[in-house]
Amino acid sequence: MAVLTIDIGNTRGKFAVISQEGVLISFGYLENLDGGLGEIKQLCENSRIWEDPIKSIIYSSVKKVLFDWTLWKLDELNPIEIKDLMFLLPFQVDIEQPETLGSDRLAGVMGCMYFLENRRTNGLRNVSGQIEQLHDRDFSYNTNTSGLDDEPEEKSPKKAENDSTRFGIPDFMMIDAGTCVTYDYVKGGVLRIDNRNSMELGSIGSEPRLDTSETPVYFGGAISPGLRLRYKAMSDYTDALPLLDVGLEDSGRFEIGDIGKQTVEAMHSGVIVGFVDEISRRIDRFKEKFVDSQVFLTGGDADFLGKRLKSGIFVEPMLLHYGLFYADQFKR
Repeated sequence: MAVLTIDIGNTRGKFAVISQEGVLISFGYLENLDGGLGEIKQLCENSRIWEDPIKSIIYSSVKKVLFDWTLWKLDELNPIEIKDLMFLLPFQVDIEQPETLGSDRLAGVMGCMYFLENRRTNGLRNVSGQIEQLHDRDFSYNTNTSGLDDEPEEKSPKKAENDSTRFGIPDFMMIDAGTCVTYDYVKGGVLRIDNRNSMELGSIGSEPRLDTSETPVYFGGAISPGLRLRYKAMSDYTDALPLLDVGLEDSGRFEIGDIGKQTVEAMHSGVIVGFVDEISRRIDRFKEKFVDSQVFLTGGDADFLGKRLKSGIFVEPMLLHYGLFYADQFKR
């Protein structure tokens, strides 16, 4: 049985259907961000003839969207926002006012943990390869899984010998490059999850029980303007600078360096080089402090930025959807 994941962002909504084995069945974009569920209803009805019909719906949203699941007769699929599962998820939230933490950030953290768990069990599934097959898009640079290191050295004897229900999660940082870029930081720990079922890709049973004394801890983050916001701000708050609506595509006409020879080049240099430098320096500082750590990059600009950042990070545009899929397994 499959899980339908929905991610409502600032500019568009996306959905994905993922089988219980962790295989991406379908994904696409939602036309209506204001709560219309016609597309979702049709998708759920179509899935009834699939080998893995949709059995559950879980979503994240940065907008205050009120879905009328009952009107569309989707309540039988037990739809839930990931924020409603916050205190059931396998990590602690150590920030002021944890209820204000965005559901997209919760989903991203869960996505990182999903991949970190799976590389210990069945190896890393090439999710981007699945997307490429579905939509014939070039995600080839993503197929290099060197961003996920080999099993890191254990810093303490937390990991139990011969105990498949205990596995270590290293410190990690998640970068979500969308309308805004968000940085999220998690201190690693040990997950202890009982009643694991026999799903192929490191799945969780229906009633996970967590040893919260050792679980990973989300300890904060940062928010910064995304690429397009930076272009828009220069145009909106100056008289002379143009709005480079196609800034990212237009920048491909010439090499972006530290010094531009004309206004457009200078704007691209300021935005793109500045943005890459910002992210790179944050990664460096994180790696300096947390040696055996991992860095994940996702979001609408992940593929653009992934080609410009140093190696050693794991780029996955579908990270939030796999996080939602993972979180769905913690429903009670």
